[in-house]
Amino acid sequence: MFKQDLIDDANRLASWIHLNEACCGWVGVVCDNLTAHVVELHLHNPQPVLDADKLRGNINLSLPNLKHLALFELKKQ
Repeated sequence: MFKQDLIDDANRLASWIHLNEACCGWVGVVCDNLTAHVVELHLHNPQPVLDADKLRGNINLSLPNLKHLALFELKKQ
């Protein structure tokens, strides 16, 4: 659900498919090794070349469903 409000022209989130329920293997998703809870989301592109490389859109209201999320990174500092 979170991905549906993002515009990903560079297709960086191609691994984020609903049929692949193992979200811990998705690009940018980090899970706890013991519980498999999502604990981090890294949505920055380390080397954006074009504006199309950047994620755009809205933060989906499903984000609070990630109860164990400790880090949400949109852009590299």
